[in-house]
Amino acid sequence: MRADIEAALTYLFGCITGVLFLILEQKNDYVRFNAWQSTLLFFGMLALHMCFIWQNIISIILMVVDILLIAFLMFTAYKNAQDSLVRFELPIIGKLASKWVDSE
Repeated sequence: MRADIEAALTYLFGCITGVLFLILEQKNDYVRFNAWQSTLLFFGMLALHMCFIWQNIISIILMVVDILLIAFLMFTAYKNAQDSLVRFELPIIGKLASKWVDSE
């Protein structure tokens, strides 16, 4: 599969596809970076969902944020893979994902 499609798919179902691509993709650092970033981000979001599961309004807001993040990160990963393979790093998680991929 092409790297741009793989990188975008790492975000599709959050940490599930992130972990899946970490297992399946062993060669492409760009895809692995996006898989790490997806896994770390959406495990954190899952923890937030668990903390606020009893609050309907906050749960709905978090779900909207999840959907927007998935759409934005999928588009960014796909577009950057076609243009220049520049990694779009989220503030803390992106640096950690980049460090882990570079040390592999």
